[in-house]
Amino acid sequence: VDIDNDAVEYANDVYGQEDIEFRWASAYETTLEPECVDVITSFETLEHLEDEHALLLEFSRILRPKGTLVISTPNLWPCATHPHHVREYDRAGFLEALSKQFVVQQIYNQNSGGASEFNRGQPRGIVPTTDDNHLSAECFIAVCEKR
Repeated sequence: VDIDNDAVEYANDVYGQEDIEFRWASAYETTLEPECVDVITSFETLEHLEDEHALLLEFSRILRPKGTLVISTPNLWPCATHPHHVREYDRAGFLEALSKQFVVQQIYNQNSGGASEFNRGQPRGIVPTTDDNHLSAECFIAVCEKR
């Protein structure tokens, strides 16, 4: 599901199959039936949307009981330098937003290894987030279970 029709058309043309479909819809209102999917992936979406709670409620609505959400967000990327972001998350804020609808089973640091200041000098990779390393994350990835 994506709000960008060109992206949906491209995905259907390149990756669509009989049992794989890409749809145009709002993240707030996917048009999917309640409890119809086992897993949702949402990479770097949350920080772009005005109503984070509406998005997470929609994810909870369409996930089956005990369904899995894999979701990521940048770690403290300033809105002032990222004009499409409407909010910044640190680890605590990300976990707080998720906790209303989901049980966070694991959270990871994701780093590109690139020259961006937001990579914070880390090597490329994904490692479990800890109290000692969360400040060095470029992005966070959370694996969650529907409450």
